[in-house]
Amino acid sequence: MTVKGVKSFRFRRKLRGKDLNITIGQYPEMTVEQARKAAIGIANDINNGINPNQIKCTELAELELERTTAVRLHFGVEFLLKRAYTIKIQTAALEFMT
Repeated sequence: MTVKGVKSFRFRRKLRGKDLNITIGQYPEMTVEQARKAAIGIANDINNGINPNQIKCTELAELELERTTAVRLHFGVEFLLKRAYTIKIQTAALEFMT
């Protein structure tokens, strides 16, 4: 339980000599049974040499990459559309002057 009164289910174990702390979920959004099932899955992953925290970090990095790519694509398209509009106006002005 935190200072603010948030109750969380946590999993603790050592992996390759290092302490591994994983937050499974928060109570009451997650029931005790759900937390137990999740803890069993985490324990199985650790027994197979998989660090769930690394998987989570990789997934978050992939989501961030997708988000930043989408933002860059949006601004790139927006820039090109504005540029094309400017070129059309300039071309029209040049044709009008000749």
